[in-house]
Order: sequence, then structure tokens, then C-alpha cells
Amino acid sequence: MTTGAPGPPPLMRPIPARSRALEIGVLHLAFDLMSRDISWIRITLGARSWPARLRRDLAPLSCTLLEDLLPYRGQVLHARWSGEAVWAPLAPVWPPGRVLAPENATARPRPGDILLYGAERGEPELLFAYGVCRFANNAGRLAGNPVLSLEDPNGELALAGEAILREGASELRIEPLPSSQTPRDGAWPN
Repeated sequence: MTTGAPGPPPLMRPIPARSRALEIGVLHLAFDLMSRDISWIRITLGARSWPARLRRDLAPLSCTLLEDLLPYRGQVLHARWSGEAVWAPLAPVWPPGRVLAPENATARPRPGDILLYGAERGEPELLFAYGVCRFANNAGRLAGNPVLSLEDPNGELALAGEAILREGASELRIEPLPSSQTPRDGAWPN
């Protein structure tokens, strides 16, 4: 008695067209989110500037939303409830009705971490941790999505944060950097 040749192994079997289309759509979405030209951002607080890396690895959808808001110009204020941090209110530029879902959200950012918050318990904002920080507002603890990591090898962010605490609000500019201007070894190119 002869038996037919065994079929292909399970991983080699053809994928039905409907499944293939779904798989291709997911791949296109992932590729689109990961292939944006922007990898580095320039953060300027008053007269000081730093490079900051977009954290697509931790919060890809939040990074995409942040990119859509760039270039951004506004003010930062010292945080009242969060400790050693400054924050930028984003309500004037935030998409109406947009609520940001958590993506690796944290309430305890490290110095140099920048969180994007856009949930219902407060206004949309960016929080810049420059020291010991526990993200909160007058209603209690908040958690923001990590969208940027600021490169600050000389500790100047803490000096800027302390100046904002003493002197009040400061101008904030956030702008994308083309790949030709990305920092090398934590320093700006010449």
C-alpha cells in the first residue's frame, strides 16, 4: 500500500490570502512607525540645548504623536506635584478629544527622561525629569509614556530646572534633527 508524499511542514504551508493581507498590513504599520526619518530631537530650554533620542522602542505611538506636534514652541514651568521636574502644557496643540493610551507608562522617570501624558486625569503635557521625580498632579499619581531620553553628560538639565524653580517659566523649543545633525558620543557635531 502506497501513501502520498507527506505535506510540507507546518511552517511551510501556504498562508490563506486573508491572513496574508492582515499580516502584511501589520508589517506595513510597524515599518511606517519605525521608519520615520526623525531619530533625534533638539530640546532648547532658554539658552541651553540638548540632543534627545526618540524612544520608539518604548512608546512608538506616543513618539508618532509627538512628531506630529513638531516643531513645538511654548513654555516650561516648574512642576508643583512631581518633584525635580519641569513640564510643558500641550493643550493648545493637542488634537481635540485625543486620549493617549499607556505605552510602558511610568510615574518615576529618571533624570533626562521626558514623558508624554495625555490621559483624562489632567491636561496633556510633557514632563522633563531633572532629578528625583514622581509624576503627579493635584488628583494624585500619574504615569506618562517615555518618548525622549535627553543626553546630558554635564548635568546642565538640573541647572536649568533649578533656574526655572527660582526664576519662573522658561521658553521651550522642540525641533527634529535631520540625520546629518545627530550627536556623536553625546556631543553636537561641529
